[in-house]
Amino acid sequence: MNRRRQKVLIGAAAGAILAALLFWRANSTLRLNDHQTDEPSVRLAEKDGALGFPPAENVGKAMPLPARARPKTLSPTEIENLRSNAKMNLAGNYGAQKSYFSEYSRYSTDLYAVGWQPEGFPLPFKAGFLQPFFPAQLEPNEDPRRMDTDTIVADARGAEPGFVAYTPGAEPIALSSLSQYCQMGCTASERGFELLVAFNLDEDAGLDVWRINEKKKLEQVADDLIN
Repeated sequence: MNRRRQKVLIGAAAGAILAALLFWRANSTLRLNDHQTDEPSVRLAEKDGALGFPPAENVGKAMPLPARARPKTLSPTEIENLRSNAKMNLAGNYGAQKSYFSEYSRYSTDLYAVGWQPEGFPLPFKAGFLQPFFPAQLEPNEDPRRMDTDTIVADARGAEPGFVAYTPGAEPIALSSLSQYCQMGCTASERGFELLVAFNLDEDAGLDVWRINEKKKLEQVADDLIN
């Protein structure tokens, strides 16, 4: 009798435990379903910025336009940046010419010998002299074939020694046609130098022209957007 009662008690306890487990499982599923929606789960590719929305840190800031929506003409900011780049290039040439002068007591129209080349300018951009300067005695690092900017650009077509005087696409820009912007012939001598830089900001034939000399007088002498 006692054994039979023990079996009944054990069976009742097991049943109670099973019922409790089933009840807990049902409630857990119900709570999970309460939070589910019809929206799909977010993929990593859908984080801020990946679908064309600005990242949180860029909200309120100007965003770049897609390539297909960009205007063909340069913005005022882009024009100002390009002109600033031209001025920095001219300042770099001034420094190189002064270093050359300190060593050889004169200036040179061989930009390769001077150790300067235009940098970081995306538009067709030519810098140099209208007339070569042939001193009584050339220094070992000078080459008279590199002293005519237009000629070396046309001959080199992107390779040395022409690379020191222009950026790709600038071959059609003829410095020899810009003599009206020179005060001392846009050449070099024992006493000074005058160098031009010319580039095109739009699709017309006009040019932006800037000039610098041994006194570090840097000025714009032609405005492409007006001429």
